[in-house]
Amino acid sequence: MFGTPAYIHSDRGTSFMSQEVKNFLTSNGIASSRTTPYNPQGNEQAERYNGIIWKIVQLALKNKNLPVSHWEDVLNESLHSIWSLLRTATNETPHKRMFKFVRRTRNGSATPSWLTIPGPILLKKHVRHSKFDPLIQEVSLIEGNHEYAHIRFPEGRKTTVSTRDLAPLPSIVENGSDSIETPPPSHEQDYTPSDPTPSQNSPAPTVETPLPQNATTPQSITAPPFQNVTPRRSSKIRQLPAYL
Repeated sequence: MFGTPAYIHSDRGTSFMSQEVKNFLTSNGIASSRTTPYNPQGNEQAERYNGIIWKIVQLALKNKNLPVSHWEDVLNESLHSIWSLLRTATNETPHKRMFKFVRRTRNGSATPSWLTIPGPILLKKHVRHSKFDPLIQEVSLIEGNHEYAHIRFPEGRKTTVSTRDLAPLPSIVENGSDSIETPPPSHEQDYTPSDPTPSQNSPAPTVETPLPQNATTPQSITAPPFQNVTPRRSSKIRQLPAYL
């Protein structure tokens, strides 16, 4: 189905590496190697993967409250979770990377919660008559699954679309972080038209603070007189170009 392998490794020593097997592998251009039996350090990659599988089996047994002797009952489910796990390095699952299609089982695909509740959703518009038209429009969801959804347009027309073109409505959080907070009242006195305004001729209240004995009275600081400075002009001489 997949052709001849490029490399074969045996962790059973010379038990499966007779001279006939070696000649067969050599004639077909297959590289081979072997390690000592019952020596996990000689096959670290396979033993590490076996440890990952065993951890997942233990988690499945604990989730179902089963003893360790029933590990075979959860082995298929554990292997499925490994094959269906998305790898960040390749952005694909091991099953899809090898077979080029998504693994289909009873728990292989999940449906978002917003696709199970009929109501308003957003649909991507692939055809627009003008660049100023919105990219999405609001439609009503009738029913849907993880692949397709049955929707109704505002004018009453019904159709089936792919869930890749759908999105849930943005949730509006009331009394959340978007609410405008009123500033705290200031301690300064605010004057309203009904209140009497302070007289301009009345002197402002002054607060006398005692000066230390060694302190000297600061001299009055006067601002320099305003000078009328002419703006800087460019010294470039403008003239008509001299044509040849």
